[in-house]
Amino acid sequence: MDYQSNRHMVDLLFVITLFILFAVSSMAIVAIGADVYESAVVSMEENYTDRTAYQYLTEKLRQYDRDSRIDVATFGDSDAIVLSESVYDTNYVTYIYLYDGYLRELVIKEGADVAPASGQTVIEADSFNVTKKSDNLINISITCPGRDEISFYIASRTKAGEK
Repeated sequence: MDYQSNRHMVDLLFVITLFILFAVSSMAIVAIGADVYESAVVSMEENYTDRTAYQYLTEKLRQYDRDSRIDVATFGDSDAIVLSESVYDTNYVTYIYLYDGYLRELVIKEGADVAPASGQTVIEADSFNVTKKSDNLINISITCPGRDEISFYIASRTKAGEK
């Protein structure tokens, strides 16, 4: 009977060892998968921030790219993109600028005096630089927190004075 008892004990130890090996392997796979998922999410969030800033600025400039209504100026202490439009014979100006760590947008009646803090926040940013290279070419550089600077050119389809 001793032989039978030892055989059952070996069988039992083999099954328990196999179960522990399976459990440890499963936990290792879950831990590796969680790490891969976390890095994918972080990468997607960083790319989202970059793409959002770029797409927001390019879309705004494309919306106003007629009758040469795009200009560059200073608003507050920051470079600003100035977009002009006329609605029912009233002139409005949209400023896109950096203030207090955020890219902001402010739409005001032309000639109104407002503070830069009045603008709506668009996206968090560390720096925002706008340079007019020619009548129809603007260079925009923006840095979002913890990211590299994004720099791109926008070419206007119309030149100053054209309609």
